[in-house]
Amino acid sequence: MDVQPHIAHEKDLLTHQLEILAHNMVGVTLGSLLLASGSAIMLVLSGMPIQRILGWLLVSSAYQMIRLGAFYRFKHVAITPANAKRWAFGATTASGLAGLSWGALGVLFFDADNPLTSAILAIVLSAMMASATNSVGAYWPAHLAFSLPCSLPFTMQCLLAPTLTIQVLGGLSLLYFGFTTSYARGIARSIRESLLLRYENAALVESLQRAKELAEAANQAKTRFLAAASHDLRQPIHAMNLSLPVLRKLDLGSPHAPRAIQEVTGRMQVALDTMGKLLHSLLDVSRLEAGYLVPQLQPCSVSSVMNTVVDQVRAQAEAKGIDIRVADQGEWVLCDEVMLHSMVSNLVHNAVRYTDQGGVLVGTRRRGDRIAIEVWDTGRGIPAEELPRLCEEFFQASNAYLERSPTRGFGLGLAIVRRMAALTGGELTIRSRLGRGSRFSIALPARAPVCARPTMINGDATRSRSRTLLVVDNDVHILGAMRELMTRWGHRVLVARNMEEARKQASDHAAQIDMALIDFHLNDQTTGLEAALIMRELIRQDLPLVVMMGDTPGDVTQKAQQAGICVFHKPVSPTALEGIIEAAGKPLMPCR
Repeated sequence: MDVQPHIAHEKDLLTHQLEILAHNMVGVTLGSLLLASGSAIMLVLSGMPIQRILGWLLVSSAYQMIRLGAFYRFKHVAITPANAKRWAFGATTASGLAGLSWGALGVLFFDADNPLTSAILAIVLSAMMASATNSVGAYWPAHLAFSLPCSLPFTMQCLLAPTLTIQVLGGLSLLYFGFTTSYARGIARSIRESLLLRYENAALVESLQRAKELAEAANQAKTRFLAAASHDLRQPIHAMNLSLPVLRKLDLGSPHAPRAIQEVTGRMQVALDTMGKLLHSLLDVSRLEAGYLVPQLQPCSVSSVMNTVVDQVRAQAEAKGIDIRVADQGEWVLCDEVMLHSMVSNLVHNAVRYTDQGGVLVGTRRRGDRIAIEVWDTGRGIPAEELPRLCEEFFQASNAYLERSPTRGFGLGLAIVRRMAALTGGELTIRSRLGRGSRFSIALPARAPVCARPTMINGDATRSRSRTLLVVDNDVHILGAMRELMTRWGHRVLVARNMEEARKQASDHAAQIDMALIDFHLNDQTTGLEAALIMRELIRQDLPLVVMMGDTPGDVTQKAQQAGICVFHKPVSPTALEGIIEAAGKPLMPCR
């Protein structure tokens, strides 16, 4: 088995191998002392010089005691991956010295003319080699350092002896050395693989634990998300439910009826607008989560976006008595133009919403090869402990709840900005001081200016002429509402509930139809996108098309944009709908 462990595992592996050696140390020391004493007795009985035997026994025993002392030091010193190599070198050196002490037997007591002594040496050294295979086999270098000096001196003496019997003994000793060395190598490999498998299992368990914790956290976040969304959706619905009985019980003959109707319908419109904004924000979060939004990166004029956004909120700022200014330096960045508008709009609207006095400054600052789009305000500021959570869905700073008006945000804007910034290669940073104000900054790659392109036309477009519109939707209530609304705008409206009716309308009025507005989900097998392309074939190739959908399939949005079809996500505001109709035949930025 070929194992290629991570470097961190290698360090941990060495530490555990040293621990195995240390675990065997007491048994090795006691066994070595007993075997050395027995060997000395047998050598005395075979007629070897007693002084030499005692000298060897004394040195060998003293060294074993020194090794035992080193072991107790090892037990009281923390062995870490950082110092494991130093301890491994020490363990290998100690094994080598132990091997030398036993190998000295083959030099000090070898006698080719005394077969009994040769047999004693062969038995003792073979026993030590077998013992070392288990005691230090966990770390291959330590085993090799022991076995070489332990076996080879005796083996060489035998092989060089004049007697054939002793030479054969030397050959057998050499074979035994090869066998035990190979066996020890296998043990070391097995231990290594076992330890690595343990690390992998531990890492897998840790990974599964993290995945479980992330899944639980995601589930809790989803629960909080749905609870918050449910609350914020119920509020405008509750307001509308309270308003409907008032309308039903109004005395239309009363002179105060028109004013009362205007007030009630105004409150209902605010509730509908609030619900629509929340649904659009939820839709943006959903598409970002699912990866359906694919940025169309291109050079974008920051100046154009900033001025457009500030113009949109200027009336709101003036109504609150705060000043709003743009520090325009004519910078351009690489971004998706629709996403850039959305990010800047979210930041500027937040700044105006939570600033009660002072002002808001929107500008740019160059930082190396990036342009930071910055929004400064003198608003309430954000508590420092809440800054890390500020970009979570539905999270709002505690002082945001001072705002009780229906224009208060939902806690989704910054979550959308952070994700869009990351998606377009940017970075959102936030600095704030409680009671002093905040600075929100998006850093994007700088780009050289290019020729200006037509910007998106909104609902403020001036009505030019009456148009003939083909509306395709399988919901008769929506068809009726769209026909009544667009007729009031002065347009001629042709309706179709399915593709068969749409084909007939296209065949009968091909020359008059100026635009087709098609629902994505029809009862037929045909989707709204396919129906739109069929209308172009039946009417004309440059027919302006709008597809309206309630879900978020990203591939549909991409295909529509490639075909030059505008996609609106429900609920569609009448203002946006009127703007897109008035823009029919004019160059438009892609709408989403």
